[in-house]
Amino acid sequence: MPKLAIVTGGASGLGRAICLALAREPGWHVVVADVDAVGAAQTLAEIELLRAAGGKSSAEVALLDVTRREDWLELRRRLRTRFETLDLLVNNAGLCASGEVGPDASGSWERLLEVNFFGSLRGCQAMVEWLKESRDVRPRIINVASIAGLLSAPAMGAYNASKAAVISLSETLFAELEPLGVQVSLVAPGFFASQLLDRGDFTDRRHLARARRFVRNATFTAADVARIALKRNAGLYVVVGRRARWLALAKRAAPTTLLRKMGRSYRAMMGDMAPPR
Repeated sequence: MPKLAIVTGGASGLGRAICLALAREPGWHVVVADVDAVGAAQTLAEIELLRAAGGKSSAEVALLDVTRREDWLELRRRLRTRFETLDLLVNNAGLCASGEVGPDASGSWERLLEVNFFGSLRGCQAMVEWLKESRDVRPRIINVASIAGLLSAPAMGAYNASKAAVISLSETLFAELEPLGVQVSLVAPGFFASQLLDRGDFTDRRHLARARRFVRNATFTAADVARIALKRNAGLYVVVGRRARWLALAKRAAPTTLLRKMGRSYRAMMGDMAPPR
């Protein structure tokens, strides 16, 4: 019986990279879960090419809206008729947006929290009992957060809050499940090239330009994040990228100083910083 992995957001970006990384290992059956049927089919086609070249893993597509509890329960029902254990759940599906906290931003906040946080939560809720029952195979949950969830940079409030919630959820799950034999990791990468920015909702072109500049300066790829995240000994906190690790340490050591520095840099970019007193 192959090992079973469910990867949300598997149609593109990091989700696709995780699916392909698993497919390069022997003995996996990868469920490419996404609302994007075309992208998911492309991921499946790449996995089939690996299999045709001698790969020992298989895959299938599952159309899944992570915000719908009914979709999760139906996916679990279908998979449990064919697989005894669930070895890996990767909650990766997500959106991004920019914008300062204000009266006109409620739509972005609700949408990002619904997909980024509640999508991960519903996946864990639907699969946690199955994971507990699979303890003999040392199953694992990987929740994809972001360094943004640790830093709380300006003009990214909705994204920051959604990813911070994923981090807190992951820490809670670790405390609840690790004693039962279920591993939990939260992955917090810095910026890297993916389709996330292309599909994001940016309220100001300067926000997007700044994000693209960070992506251009990235020293790692989605494939690198996937490889690091899938290490069996990765532990709870998987912060990916040298700059991201440095910023995480700076936030812990001097949080107010870092937030002030980020805020002043942002206001200088926007051209509306208050004059010194």
